[in-house]
Amino acid sequence: MPVTIEKEIKKSGQVIKKIYETVAERVQKFRDACPISEGWALTTQINFPDGNMVLAIAQMINPSGSTVATGTAEEVRNANYINKGFAIY
Repeated sequence: MPVTIEKEIKKSGQVIKKIYETVAERVQKFRDACPISEGWALTTQINFPDGNMVLAIAQMINPSGSTVATGTAEEVRNANYINKGFAIY
């Protein structure tokens, strides 16, 4: 279930609201629309360029085997509380 995240901009006091869906929710939506039984695939590569960096690359593969979308994420393990506790080890 999507959640609303509020973040306050310290300089202006403005509050920004974002709707956030977890990765699990987004994958479920994809699987509902593009099932494995029809040949769709998701692939993920996790790389560790150095001891403090985590790089993830995800690809959406269509039934003919072509990559139709690629997403990347790069995180520094000590960048914030979430990364310290939940970066891939």
